[in-house]
Amino acid sequence: MNGKFSTYEFENLDQLLAVAERLPVAEAVPLTRLAGARRWSNSGDYRAICTADHIWQVAGKNYRVVQHGDLVRAVVSQLAELGLDDTGGRVDTWNMEGRIWITALSPQEFQPIAGDTYRDGVLFGNSLDASSAVTAAYYAWRQVCENGLHAWTRELAARKIHTGTSSIRNWLKLSIRRIRKQRPRFEQLVQQAAEMRIEEDVNEVLKRLNIGPKVSHKVVERLEHTSNLTMYDIGNALTSYATHELRTRPLAREKYEDMARRVMVAPTMPPNREVSRT
Repeated sequence: MNGKFSTYEFENLDQLLAVAERLPVAEAVPLTRLAGARRWSNSGDYRAICTADHIWQVAGKNYRVVQHGDLVRAVVSQLAELGLDDTGGRVDTWNMEGRIWITALSPQEFQPIAGDTYRDGVLFGNSLDASSAVTAAYYAWRQVCENGLHAWTRELAARKIHTGTSSIRNWLKLSIRRIRKQRPRFEQLVQQAAEMRIEEDVNEVLKRLNIGPKVSHKVVERLEHTSNLTMYDIGNALTSYATHELRTRPLAREKYEDMARRVMVAPTMPPNREVSRT
């Protein structure tokens, strides 16, 4: 662990469960219990979200802490209930473990396009630092170059804010079952993007995505050589860059994976596009 980024690999649910014990436990502490807070007339309405050695945020009294470890345990419970004990993947954390991502992949392989093999699963997320809600999203891993793609549309993802009293376990159960049914939609999106040929310079496409020349050069270098460049090719180049060059920078990695989804989920692109069906 380098302070900012850490990762834990797991090959089955037992190993994932062991990760839960390594993660920080947070507490919602009334501001009136903190030194200097008593001067605030309404300090009783707020809580400091703290771990043993860090204050992550100040939240309203209705904010509900979702512990990283509780999310991991709920994920393990629900995947085990589905008979997915051989699920593997990794747990990534950021900002001294204030934010967490759990990537859980099925060992089963499939090919939305002939010769292009994927494994799919679910990506889960949580934060103590107010940077995100609790999330669950469809995730697909492209075997040929080890690229990750996830949460392609709103229908392929779920989100829960840190308020209310509903069970995170029940929410997770419903989310996993719904998300795991999304492979046909994912395959359809891949096939559509692979049919959308680009008739213009690829740098113009990247420019419209607000990607600067330095990163554009790196993305173009990762394009698979073909005379009929498609949106699928650009999407894969973007995720290849994100997966391999931004491995220890998960927030930046998310940014470029979002761009890849924009390309492949909505391949019509911004104005002045020049694309055609192959």
